[in-house]
Amino acid sequence: MRPRPLPQALVAIGLASLAAPALAQSFGTTPDFGMAPEYAQNVPAPEQNAQNAPVPGQNAPGAARAPPERRLRIIPLIGIEETYSDNMGLEAKDAARHGWITDLAPGLRIEGRTSRLNLFVDFRFHDLHYAGASDLDHTQRFLDSAATFEAVRNWLYIDGMATRTQESRNPFGAALAPDAPSASSNRVETSVYQVSPFVRGSLGERAAYEVRLRGSDIQTDDGTLPHSRVAESLVRLGSPSPATRLTWKADAYALSFDNDVVDRLDSARIRLSLLYEILPELRVSLSEGRERTDFAGPEPVEKTNPGVGLSWTPSNRTQLAGLYERRFFGDGYNFLFTHRTRLTAWSVRSSRDAVVVPHLLAGPSSAPYGLFYDLLAASVPDPAERASAARRQLDAFGIPSQSILDSGFLSERPYLYQETEASVALLGTRNVVTFTYGRRNEKPFDVTFGGATPLLETEVTRTGYNANWAHRLTRLSTLTLSGTRLKTEGEGANAAQSREWNVRLAFSTRLNPQTDLVLGVRRSAFDSTTSIDYRENAIFLTLIYRPRL
Repeated sequence: MRPRPLPQALVAIGLASLAAPALAQSFGTTPDFGMAPEYAQNVPAPEQNAQNAPVPGQNAPGAARAPPERRLRIIPLIGIEETYSDNMGLEAKDAARHGWITDLAPGLRIEGRTSRLNLFVDFRFHDLHYAGASDLDHTQRFLDSAATFEAVRNWLYIDGMATRTQESRNPFGAALAPDAPSASSNRVETSVYQVSPFVRGSLGERAAYEVRLRGSDIQTDDGTLPHSRVAESLVRLGSPSPATRLTWKADAYALSFDNDVVDRLDSARIRLSLLYEILPELRVSLSEGRERTDFAGPEPVEKTNPGVGLSWTPSNRTQLAGLYERRFFGDGYNFLFTHRTRLTAWSVRSSRDAVVVPHLLAGPSSAPYGLFYDLLAASVPDPAERASAARRQLDAFGIPSQSILDSGFLSERPYLYQETEASVALLGTRNVVTFTYGRRNEKPFDVTFGGATPLLETEVTRTGYNANWAHRLTRLSTLTLSGTRLKTEGEGANAAQSREWNVRLAFSTRLNPQTDLVLGVRRSAFDSTTSIDYRENAIFLTLIYRPRL
């Protein structure tokens, strides 16, 4: 017998909330210790009011800001890159072929903002040709897009997301930067489509509410991952105002995951939390809940979920929040610490949960992007505008938006996921430095579905470091040095292992308002007990042209 996605009483609460005529302040979307952990993983860092100085080039703090400009920006891109590589196919030393690689990459970026719609689309198509090795010729597509539409003013919203990235088939093969083309045979093009309608409002002075549905569709271009679907629902009720010292929250969350391997798996949770304000900046919580799931086997497991939490916000620049619960798999937790000064941003995040393909469903997780997003909180308070500004800052400094540290690998079934990430960004007059440490552990549940060999067969731990240094040579030119090191280990003394590192040095300059030039070198090394080892050295020249519309 499968667990029901949500008890009927909770569905009734959600329907009653939808019918509520009074609309007032709603729940925020920032992760706190009273939120369902599944959603706390997938929302941006806390929105913070601005009092510190901005990133250079942005508005000064306290300066008057014009209301958001309502417009649609369409930016076509035409890129061409010529690379000379001593190992074009990333093959073993005795099979390495050297030569020129031509990458013709048209693209389109759309940034839209009106009173009800925020839209971002970044699409690129890479047509790669290898001189003297036509068997390596191929195309790759990349898409990063998100939109929010306010269907009914201050009440009904619709979020949407679509991505296309390169993901790893084998955790012990060469890792991939999800947003960069690669000749690696370990790559598989993966698409995710997601839509999430939700409503927010209040039941007079009795409670605030949020009701959210979310559907996700995941598939690969060659069937490596069976076509998978995820359906989620969330109902939350709580105190209408946080002004009182004792407040409450009740939430119910359900997830259904299905594909041809696992058939259908369900998980559902309900929870009631009491929150007490010890000081204006310090709150603690006690929670009690219950979950029912068949993630860990064919027989559903039911478990109570006692929990404790803490939230400390000494200023609008600093937040510490944590939640610990007993779950069906043991200890579950979410921890977040963020701090920023005038020219620095610090972040530590850690979580342990039962998940399905988290790196695909969570949206952008790149540490440099998140750090720049936090840095811009002072000068760009609007989340959508800040997201665009963070991407533009990364482009301007020539810092890659993602590295192999952001890569994941595919699994067609749920597993236990534990992640810790610590990162820092330092901003100077002409220099930017970012550093990230990340550790991820993925452990499959001990259950077999349909006799199929799982994509993730053993417990896997990945540990890595990523560093970027960008130096502004002139107003239009930047020198950027980036490096990543990653180690992947299986379970047991004789388990599979792989190690890799990448370093990239690039000079970028703007030739004219429509044209950028990038000249650089890179070196990659990969060693594995289960895959071929390789080395690559390359020099590349890139031209990016943005035609006027």
